[in-house]
Amino acid sequence: MSGNRFKFWLLAAGLAARFDLADFLREAAPVRFDWIFEHTLFCAINPSRRDDYVRAVKRWLKPRGQFLAVHYMIRDTDGPPFGCTQQELMERFSPHFELRQGWVPRSYPNRTGLELMLWWQRKQ
Repeated sequence: MSGNRFKFWLLAAGLAARFDLADFLREAAPVRFDWIFEHTLFCAINPSRRDDYVRAVKRWLKPRGQFLAVHYMIRDTDGPPFGCTQQELMERFSPHFELRQGWVPRSYPNRTGLELMLWWQRKQ
């Protein structure tokens, strides 16, 4: 959907949105958010930068903010995408976030059983 069509759709639905371009891993958030949703972004980041990613999610969310993420659970190490395990996700996120719920989402046919959706809440 083009930017103009998306803005029209938001207006027609009675919704408002603000779009900012920023380097999520490096920059301060223009505002802090109630929710962050990501779909298989964590696996695209080099494992050496994953702590930067966790810090960014924490930095961009308000205290008690919600983080909903679909993770691509593969074993590859020569990515992107890079491999990820549930244990790694728990170790990296649980010091800063409380896990609310986790489940296997409905996926594209070639990813069936390879994705894990986790709903976290930022600790205060």
